[in-house]
Amino acid sequence: MKNNFKFLGLITFITVMGFLTMSCAGLFGINDGSSGTSSASSSSRTSLNGVWRNNYLGITITINGETGVFTVIDSDVAWNRVMQNGLIKIGDPKVRDITRTGDNEWIAQELFYTDGFNDTIWRSIGIMMHDEGQTMHLGAAGKTIDEARFTRVR
Repeated sequence: MKNNFKFLGLITFITVMGFLTMSCAGLFGINDGSSGTSSASSSSRTSLNGVWRNNYLGITITINGETGVFTVIDSDVAWNRVMQNGLIKIGDPKVRDITRTGDNEWIAQELFYTDGFNDTIWRSIGIMMHDEGQTMHLGAAGKTIDEARFTRVR
């Protein structure tokens, strides 16, 4: 009986050590070469850097690094009213503090306007990239799918 407990203890120890080894390898980006290889093309598909358009909102943003700025605001959309009220201008941040959290996943802060278009507020969001890097969704509570979907322009 005593030997059975020692044997089970040894198996448990080996299992835990194997799990810890695998976890630490993934945490520090160590891999055995069998998967996870990258190339320039796969890297560019998983980068948010570029020009993104949301036709529903009538805006285009350009993301470079941790920030995405307004580059186009159509004349007949709500964001134009916010701009006319002096709260934003072309080149101001729409998304900031972009941080990768996983494959095709990020967190960030997104600028929203309030009722009456007289104030703006930053909210925490999640970003998911889809369609091999051709679309992204900026997710926040209360947003419709059309409000959230941006398509890569370049």
